[in-house]
Amino acid sequence: MVDAINDTTILLNLTVNLTANLTANLTEPALPTSPYSLAQKIVIAIVASVLSVLTVVGNSMVMISFKIDKQLQTISNYFLFSLAVADFAIGLISMPLYTMFTIYGYWPLGPHVCDTWLALDYLASNASVLNLLIISFDRYFSVTRPLTYRAKRTTRRATVMIGSAWGFSLLLWPPWIYAWPYIDGERKVRPNECYIQFIETNQFITFGTAIAAFYFPVTVMCFLYYKIWIETKKRQKDLPNLQGGKKHDSSKRSNSR
Repeated sequence: MVDAINDTTILLNLTVNLTANLTANLTEPALPTSPYSLAQKIVIAIVASVLSVLTVVGNSMVMISFKIDKQLQTISNYFLFSLAVADFAIGLISMPLYTMFTIYGYWPLGPHVCDTWLALDYLASNASVLNLLIISFDRYFSVTRPLTYRAKRTTRRATVMIGSAWGFSLLLWPPWIYAWPYIDGERKVRPNECYIQFIETNQFITFGTAIAAFYFPVTVMCFLYYKIWIETKKRQKDLPNLQGGKKHDSSKRSNSR
């Protein structure tokens, strides 16, 4: 009788454990599968690695050259140095992690690393765009107002402009990436996924950040370079008249002698 009770107890325990394991397996989501074949993964890894290394090495050379050669430390090159820093961060951090995410087909590093990667990625990318915008303004004023602008073009002003670009990018992305799950009351990013929560949950903020971070700066850059092109063509048309006036003045001087 005792043996029968013990056997029944053991059987019940096995049944409970088996049921618990089956329930856990059913409730735990399966990892997404990658849409790429092994050959495609190898090609993606090679191409992305080459681009990442070229980005890191190229921008490292720009930064090192700027720091070593004093003659390169001009106002225009300050802007290029800031741009190189942003692109260096993209090549060192953003591109490798995005390549891993693409090859795996899911995010394997957890939510904290995901948010940190997104914060650094969007910070560097937005700073890169704004540095390009600053460079376009610098070239526009150098062409259209060469005398007055270059007199006001100091290292301090350049530092303020560069700091504003990085500061705006810092305020626009990282705080909201980290804080939005608390604003929504929960983390709505699906397991093994990595994306900015408010881009998926709030269309108005998505539209506003897209305008501020990309479309507006790119539109302004296109307009400025168009104005630079117009001013350059105008000067090319005026150049023969200026050269003719100089030749006329020189001939008058030679005749008076």
